Amino acid sequence: MQVEVANQLTVHNAPPEFEKFCKTYMEMDNPAYQQAIRFSPYGVGKGIPKKLILWQKRGSEYILPFGAWRLVYQQFPDTGFVCEREIRYGNRMEGTTKRTTYFYGDNSIDLFDYQLDAVRELTMAKNGILVSPCGSGKTTTLLSVIHGIGAPALWLAHTKDLLDQPMSRAKSMFGCPVSMFGTITDGKVNASGGLTFATVQTLSKMDLSEWRDYWDVIVVDESQHVASSYNRVTQFGKVMNSLFATYKYGCTATHKRQDGMHWATERIIGPVVYTVPDSAVASKKATVEVEIHKVRNSIGFEGISRFDGTLDSAKFMSKVCGDEARNKDIAKVIKDLI
Repeated sequence: MQVEVANQLTVHNAPPEFEKFCKTYMEMDNPAYQQAIRFSPYGVGKGIPKKLILWQKRGSEYILPFGAWRLVYQQFPDTGFVCEREIRYGNRMEGTTKRTTYFYGDNSIDLFDYQLDAVRELTMAKNGILVSPCGSGKTTTLLSVIHGIGAPALWLAHTKDLLDQPMSRAKSMFGCPVSMFGTITDGKVNASGGLTFATVQTLSKMDLSEWRDYWDVIVVDESQHVASSYNRVTQFGKVMNSLFATYKYGCTATHKRQDGMHWATERIIGPVVYTVPDSAVASKKATVEVEIHKVRNSIGFEGISRFDGTLDSAKFMSKVCGDEARNKDIAKVIKDLI
């Protein structure tokens, strides 16, 4: 069996048991469908796929997401891996990136020891997820990885608001012209030859065949959102599976999900390759004791259900936050505690 590594994995000459492997490791029951069945008054999840399927079969070939290559190797250790660039350009898979290396200037930030360890492990792994507690400097760590690689990079987030902080941080860290930074968001494309910040919503609507070989590094910020819903898996999957980057990373403080959907994140990006221990950032944390006071309040569900009977969480939160009687009850409890 041979695996061609590009924007996705193309498996050639697979043994008969490989399809069973795909069904076992590349499929999962869709939690959204299970929820619809459970909560819908009709017992039917209309228009919701029963399963999340992250593999395809094309003739005798199998197509898998890039992040699954380690899992394939673990299950089929005799597999031969070859990078498409080796086929097209004669470069070694572990060799240089496909274009002239860019220089972002000096990195003005001194890293903590745990950040240096993370940068080293991520750079060596080439793809995978960084799990690091809140306040530990995930953004600085991943920007340092990008700076060290020194190649065109894409910083990807699920909302525009999440792009402001890393962009500002990059401009303060890197000693390079502002023209090295670009954006792809709100339906507008202003990419740069250096570091481009983009939302998955805009990228997923683009014809990415024209951008397939544009970036050598991709970072997914708050990567737990890759699998936050079926639509998110579809969006991020399309983007990550369409772009051929040597390095693909994710970063998050909360990788594992109660619904088990983090498996999809690991297939699309890669497994967790480094976890910053809580002890490394213990001195940076402030501990606050929290008391829970229950305030009973009756809120109806009219107008906040979807067509299939399940709860629309956005409408629910708006209704809860805008409930005047509830807010007065909470305010009274707070006043009594002060």
